[in-house]
Amino acid sequence: MADSGFDTQEIGRRLYARRKEGVVTKIASVEIGDWKPSEHECHGNVTTWCERNPQHKPVRGWLFFDFDDYFPHVRFVAHSVIEDENGNLIDITPVISFSRYPFIRAEEDEEMFASLVEEQGVTEINYVK
Repeated sequence: MADSGFDTQEIGRRLYARRKEGVVTKIASVEIGDWKPSEHECHGNVTTWCERNPQHKPVRGWLFFDFDDYFPHVRFVAHSVIEDENGNLIDITPVISFSRYPFIRAEEDEEMFASLVEEQGVTEINYVK
């Protein structure tokens, strides 16, 4: 991967230090008319949903995968969910997996997160424990 201009190992270190803040989000199947969220399009799904449901806001962050004894590293995967008017985090992006993983809010603001993920292509970070 080309140099993103971001120190991904530092981001990984900070995320790992905050791993206990991770929460398993609720899941919701949603639609707006003929539109439904698409697999693997969490950022766009959340943006579209929140534009049409202003009582909800987008929350950018990272799913946390800990491979325990199998690997000496953990993985953080960029992900987006919505926060409803009651403060609940809800994942509207369909997934095939039966496992649910903790979600950690990004420290970066919306613009910085978009730059990191969309412009620089940093969609996952592997961090050695």
